[in-house]
Parts: sequence; C-alpha cells; structure tokens
Amino acid sequence: MKRGTLLFGVGVLVVIAAVVLSYLFVVAGRDYVPPPPPTPPTAALGAPSARLAVAEGDVQVRSGESDWLPVAQGETLDVGTRVRTGPDGRAVVAFGDDLKVRLASGSDVRVGEVRRELARMVIGDGLVFADVRPGAGPRLEITNERGEAVATATDATFSVAGEAGGTLRAAVSRGSAQLTAQGQTVTLGPGYSSIVRPGGVPSKPSSVPGSLLLKVRWPTETLTAARRQQVSGTASPGARVHVGAKPLWADANGRFETVVDLREGKNRIEVRALDLGGHEAKTESPTIELDTHAPKQVIETSPDMWKQP
Repeated sequence: MKRGTLLFGVGVLVVIAAVVLSYLFVVAGRDYVPPPPPTPPTAALGAPSARLAVAEGDVQVRSGESDWLPVAQGETLDVGTRVRTGPDGRAVVAFGDDLKVRLASGSDVRVGEVRRELARMVIGDGLVFADVRPGAGPRLEITNERGEAVATATDATFSVAGEAGGTLRAAVSRGSAQLTAQGQTVTLGPGYSSIVRPGGVPSKPSSVPGSLLLKVRWPTETLTAARRQQVSGTASPGARVHVGAKPLWADANGRFETVVDLREGKNRIEVRALDLGGHEAKTESPTIELDTHAPKQVIETSPDMWKQP
C-alpha cells in the first residue's frame, strides 16, 4: 500500500472518531443526568450527655473536691459530678430521652460513666427511681460507692437505695432488673426486691409491701426545758425516713430512732417516709413547746418552820 493511501485512511478514521465523540458529548449529553454524589456515611451517634432535667428546692452539685454549689435546671453534668438533694430538694438526671433517674430528697449520687450503650451512676446515700426505656438510650447501672454491688436494667422502672456503709437495695415495678454482687446475680420482676449487704451476695427476691405504714413515738412532754428530744418509730424495712430535716434508714425490722433539737418556743416535728415501692407516708407531732427561760421553782423555808409548836 502506498504511503499516501495509508495516511488518507488514518485521517478518515480520525474524522469518524471525532464525529462519534461529538455526538456522545453534545447530542447524547442533552439527556444525560449525572449520578448523585455518594452519600457520606452517617455519623455515629454520640454518647448521650447527663443533664439535670429537673432541679427544685435545695439541689447542689460538686466536681472533684470543689465546694457544693447550687445548680440550675438544664445544666449538663460531667462525668464525676456529684448531685445531692436537701430535705426539700427534688432532682431528675436525664441521659438522652430514654433514661431518667429521679433523686428523692436527702440523696447523694455521682455520674460515673456516660457512653452510647451505658450510663453508670454511683449512689452514696439516698434513694433513686429510674425509668429506662428500650429506645436508643443506654443501659443503666447503679453501683454502691465500693463498686461491689450493681443494679442493672435496659427496660425497666426500678428503684435503688444505697446506704453510706455500702448496703444496696433494688426493687422493680415494671420490666426486669438484675442485682449483682460477689459474682452472683438475681433477676427481679415487677413487685420484687433484693438487698446486698457489705461483702455479701444478693438476697433471694422478696415481695415489695403494697403500702407503707408509718408509726411514730413522740416525746411525752408537751412543755419542756430539754432541747434534745428522742423520736422513734417503725416503717417498712429499708424505708428512707426524714425526721424533720434529718434523713435516716429504717432497719431490717422497720425500726428507726434519732434525736431532734427543738427551737425555742413551739415546735411541730414532721416525719416523712418513702419506701422502694414509691409509697409515701407522713405524720406530724403534737405541739411541743421548748422554754429554757422559765424561772426555776424555788422552795423557800424559814428557820421557824422546824420548831415544834
């Protein structure tokens, strides 16, 4: 083949290729819709933060070794933050929308850990009521200060009472929860409770009383010069009892006892009790009047009174 003929053929092929490409980019491109950009991967859900959903009355927080400070509703609680409620305090700690923990008055808890799959609280002394829903929220664990006993739930309404000495009690009103200590676990259903004493294992589940009966023995004197007065009584075993502003626990037999300091003048002593089942009871003493300024009674004698008539 002659060289000129070859060059002519190559030129024809180049022209044909150019026409085809022009058609693809110009004609066919009129109806061409570019594919959408790739969807970026969905960001992983972050850990729900702990926040103070409700703060009414005397509610305080403390971080580390700092002083106790008043706290406003809605504030975020960092890991390690402690929350306490006074005699008239009411607080709710929320982890997202599916997990809420209500603190009874006179309670002290600490935010232990907050992750997407787990929220942990440490109870030092007090009574809390938790509602854990099976949504996107985390599992809840409530431990004592020593970390020896833990109450766990993923879908339950349950209560936990912790004493400063390490005793931990749990009771369930909806769903189920587990109480674990020393490698042993009991599962609690609605209406049942269990207790772990320091160094011990969970007790066999027992039924929660259906009501709370509160009986109080008041001081017998309604007019007194003694400022310190003893108050005692009975309630449900393990009930949280407030005698005036002083919180204490009813023992295994339901007994409680404390000493109250009266104010000068007329006093009414209020006693309130709250048990693991959420039952409440309260009563008030008769008026007790403290008078430390009353003149002492003096018996006057005369030397002549001893003389024989």
